[in-house]
Amino acid sequence: MTFLSSITDHDFRRNFFVFFTLACILPLLLMIFIIYHYVVPLLYPQQIDALRMTFTYGVVAMFLPSALGFLLMMCWTGAFEAFTKEITLRSAEVSGNLSKSPGENELAVLYHAFNELYDALQNKMYLLDQNSRKLMDSNAKLSELANIDNLTQLYNRRFFDIRLMEEASRAPIYKKDLALILIDLDNFKIYNDDFGHLTGDKLLKEVGALIKAHTRDEGMSFRYGGDEFVILLLGCKINAARLIADKLVRLVAKHRFSAVDGSDLGRVTISCGVAAHREGQQGMLETADDCLRTAKRAGKGLVRATS
Repeated sequence: MTFLSSITDHDFRRNFFVFFTLACILPLLLMIFIIYHYVVPLLYPQQIDALRMTFTYGVVAMFLPSALGFLLMMCWTGAFEAFTKEITLRSAEVSGNLSKSPGENELAVLYHAFNELYDALQNKMYLLDQNSRKLMDSNAKLSELANIDNLTQLYNRRFFDIRLMEEASRAPIYKKDLALILIDLDNFKIYNDDFGHLTGDKLLKEVGALIKAHTRDEGMSFRYGGDEFVILLLGCKINAARLIADKLVRLVAKHRFSAVDGSDLGRVTISCGVAAHREGQQGMLETADDCLRTAKRAGKGLVRATS
């Protein structure tokens, strides 16, 4: 393709225009030569006079399309050159690479420009996809952090209110059971007063970890506030919820808790109130709280549930 040099190259334009001019004129000159040397001698003067204007119009008619084609070619050449320059500059703005090999024709320039644009677009789409994934991961982590209690790493009260409202509204529609266990850490104020708040925080974290570890398959665990926890049990009947609460009471009572200085805290207990969905969203909390207070008054370390 060495003969297809750039249309902006001076030598190429000169050679092209010379070739185009000769291609237009030579056939006319050849025709005129044939007519004057082979046709005219055979005609009478009267015939020559009669055909003179016809011949002239014929020559003009043959030359006119070539001349128009020549002018159009010049216009198209200039427009194509301007278009190529514009594409090259725009491509350089996107890809940051403005290059043209010597002698490269405009079609090759456009080919390379579009290739560079395509590569730049692919790279930017890849970067955009990576950034989008990072942003989605960050948003997911932020959303998760917004729902997590800093101390116990259980879900917080705000998220509990949201999930309880959602599940309480779904339960009657899909005819699914729903129960909750409200848990209170017995005598928590004594641990804070006798061993300090750091020990109190340590105790809350360990109790929260026990609750989460032994109920992750049955439901969702939340820190309700202060020394209270709540477990939302999806698809769980009241009797099954009570059994889960009894198991938690035994696990906490058997677990050995220690202060931050390593000293034994003795026997730690929790009290539980259990309620089912039939009381409604607000009724579940109120009923569970009533059951919890009943358990505390009965001697603590106990479970009370609605019948």
